[in-house]
Amino acid sequence: MEHRKKLIIAIVMPSYYEDIFGGSEYQASLLANAAINHGHEVHYIFAATHEHYNNPLNIKLHPIKRIKISKRMGSTWFIYYKLIFDILIEIKADVLYVRSGTSWAAITTSYAKQYGCKSIWHVASSNDITPKPFLSLIKRPFDLIERKAIEYTIKNATYVVAHARFQADLLLKHYDRNAIVILKEQPVPIEPIDKSGPFTILWVSNIKPLKQPEIFIRLADCLKTVKDLRFIMIGRPASGKYQDNLMMSIAQARNLNYLGEQPIEKVNQYFAQSHIFVNTSLFEGLPNTFVQAWMREVPIVSMLLDPDDILTKQNIGFFSRTFEQMVQDIQFLINNPATRQKMGERARSYALQNHSLDINMGKLIKLIES
Repeated sequence: MEHRKKLIIAIVMPSYYEDIFGGSEYQASLLANAAINHGHEVHYIFAATHEHYNNPLNIKLHPIKRIKISKRMGSTWFIYYKLIFDILIEIKADVLYVRSGTSWAAITTSYAKQYGCKSIWHVASSNDITPKPFLSLIKRPFDLIERKAIEYTIKNATYVVAHARFQADLLLKHYDRNAIVILKEQPVPIEPIDKSGPFTILWVSNIKPLKQPEIFIRLADCLKTVKDLRFIMIGRPASGKYQDNLMMSIAQARNLNYLGEQPIEKVNQYFAQSHIFVNTSLFEGLPNTFVQAWMREVPIVSMLLDPDDILTKQNIGFFSRTFEQMVQDIQFLINNPATRQKMGERARSYALQNHSLDINMGKLIKLIES
């Protein structure tokens, strides 16, 4: 029987997955579960928004009270430096893992260099590895600090992990840093795949400007004359005037339902019943929602993203590039059910071969244990 050394692993993330169930938080929860199942001790350091948290995975939680401060000067994650450092000193972790494009990555990398442990920075967004013009940062000076922190992390982390080949290429091009590519992972679906209900076009993401939900609302309006067609939006609402304006537009769309934030199990049920998934983001890496859709036989129509050219090379969706073409691509899938079904079947086959939880999480655990 193989003897495995028990490691102390610290996951350092600005948000706990119960607070913001975004892609990075979800992946962190999958890692925590896998590490515990491999016999390791897992700690999770995060900025807390309330006092009590559910902890079904039996992680050792280290909530830090979130510091409220004006963001007019930019992001201020660096102000948690001493608080995080003190917790890391107390934990004495063997491995530090961060999946965040904030200065928290630099804090953990700095600790790892000082105390001789391993640090892993997992790229969360392609935006984090794309250089920014200096003039665009000095308007909000704290953003410049955050940017310098990420550049420090890229240079000094023990390992940088990308979840798509194009991200590794960006790191090599812009920062001369090699990355380990470990594809996004998802559990094999347990819910039944059933496309017999109303024709459903789905959009899933936390509501924020870079995700461009207003384009999905516009899409629903363009196709409002198509009979028996429904549009569903799922995602944590934003705040302030941006969300208010979206809600006004949604209220005027008779064929669109906004369901707000939903638990992951419910989201996966909607994927299993949907016919097309739409992505309108300005930029991302390889979204979790892509893999969720593929595993449930849902072709993707993406306006601005085709990570590693997967949609086009595998013929499992459309990379539209413009709003007008996106409308045409969706109309094509609506009017050609046989083609749509074959696309969905290919998508599931591709996802099971390349994005299964066992394969890719196994690679990450192996990196942690190496």
